[in-house]
Amino acid sequence: MEAVRNYMYKSAVNFVTYNDDPAKNSTTESVSVQHGIMQYSVLVTALLKKDSITNRTNSEREIRTIIGNTRVLTADLSAALQNLIEYIKSADDKSIKITTYSLIGGCLFIFFIYVIACYVIVKDISHDKLAIYRAIASLPKYVVSHVADSFKVLKKEGSDHSKSNSTTHDDELNKQEENMLKIFSTSSESDGGATSDSITIVVCMLFLALCNLCSVIILGLFLIRCGEELNLSAPQIDYMMAAYSYDFASLLVVNMLACEFDGYPVYGYTAKSLIPIVNEWQDKGIINYKAVRYGNSSMNTEAFSILTAEELAGVAPEGCVYGQTPAVTHDVYRCWNPDLLTTYVQTEVKSMVFKYQNEGIAFYTNDTRLTHLWHVHIIHLYEMYYNDLF
Repeated sequence: MEAVRNYMYKSAVNFVTYNDDPAKNSTTESVSVQHGIMQYSVLVTALLKKDSITNRTNSEREIRTIIGNTRVLTADLSAALQNLIEYIKSADDKSIKITTYSLIGGCLFIFFIYVIACYVIVKDISHDKLAIYRAIASLPKYVVSHVADSFKVLKKEGSDHSKSNSTTHDDELNKQEENMLKIFSTSSESDGGATSDSITIVVCMLFLALCNLCSVIILGLFLIRCGEELNLSAPQIDYMMAAYSYDFASLLVVNMLACEFDGYPVYGYTAKSLIPIVNEWQDKGIINYKAVRYGNSSMNTEAFSILTAEELAGVAPEGCVYGQTPAVTHDVYRCWNPDLLTTYVQTEVKSMVFKYQNEGIAFYTNDTRLTHLWHVHIIHLYEMYYNDLF
């Protein structure tokens, strides 16, 4: 994160401020990316306050300064985003590693705790049962005889009761005798009973231990999966912004070409130097757009998970009414999904550039295609699609 802060706030960008008069030397100062972006806002505000646009407006300091520093600022912004992505990946890998070790350690800890607890419980119960059995087995014979005689007396007294409940009472006395006999007989088999009880306790403890281990494992795997998803989605921060920015920047350069053909050139730029920039930024826009939409194995990224199945399937957005004849061209744009809109913009831009390069057919600022492309980018692509992603 320190590298990201340095890119954003350290005065390391060589920001060039141009003068209205091209003959005068420009000034260069080291500023931060944040300061450069603020300068952009000031320059755009000054540009909007102009009373009129002349054939020298594009060569004055506002336009020249904005265009001249675009690559410098975007390079640092891209580097800052790349460092941020690397930080997220590094932190996520560290988190996954810690979670994995914690998962293994937690499972071992739970296992040993339950083994120790099981051993202590079995040992204590066996000791208590053995003490009880020994106490019963050590009773004198006269005590046992007295208990048996007491049962006989109770049985004899019970015979005086009515016949209706005598059977029930006899059964109760017989059960009491049986219970006493079981106690005395069990005392001689304490080892077998202790073994049976120990097995029962061990089985129960193993079941509880397995339940706890399963819970810990499921939670750990869930955290690891979340980390992996974050690792895959982190680069989308850069790809989403780059996909729109590069494509829109190529459209701005096309407008600069139209201005030059109309006699409103930007000082220092010619049609020959602008066309490679259009092609370069369009290619970068396509690469990043595909990475966001469909993933890219060479870039080790998957499709952005927030995209719905309907969007990926190409379902038209809301506001599109099928079966209704479009009143204007913009009604058609409303029914196109982002793939079609992006393809349309790319095709139109390449068509205009290709015709100029190969046939010498220029295009001008009053060309309705430029107006439509601007509207498609600002309204249909940004407002209705990218804005929700950002």
